[in-house]
Amino acid sequence: MFLFYMGLAGFDEGFRYDKLDLAGGVACLPVAWVVSWVLSRCFPPCIVSKDGIQGDSCWGFRRFIPWQEIKEARGFRFFHLRWVRLYSARDQKVTWIVLFQAHSEDFVREIQTLAPSDSPILRFVAKPPSPES
Repeated sequence: MFLFYMGLAGFDEGFRYDKLDLAGGVACLPVAWVVSWVLSRCFPPCIVSKDGIQGDSCWGFRRFIPWQEIKEARGFRFFHLRWVRLYSARDQKVTWIVLFQAHSEDFVREIQTLAPSDSPILRFVAKPPSPES
């Protein structure tokens, strides 16, 4: 948010900054922290169970999709943030699964343990090979 504000101020002023511009940019930092905290509370983590996985629709509503109903999985990347979109075989609705979880190693391990071996989601949660191998 700081960089966004400074970019707007620079665009408006011809990229000549004064103390007021810098103060406005610094004032954006706590606002950015509060906004990120609120967003993290509004979007709860995915829930993985032996029956399926719960994520969100594109509108933010919670959706559950059983493992057997996952027909197709497609990746989605926004900057460095990754999602996987799961398409239901029953109703073609899409469930969005966030792959940048707070405890991503546990999340990936749970999916690899609970999902059937032929599930399309496994392509997106597989760990890349380590540089040593």
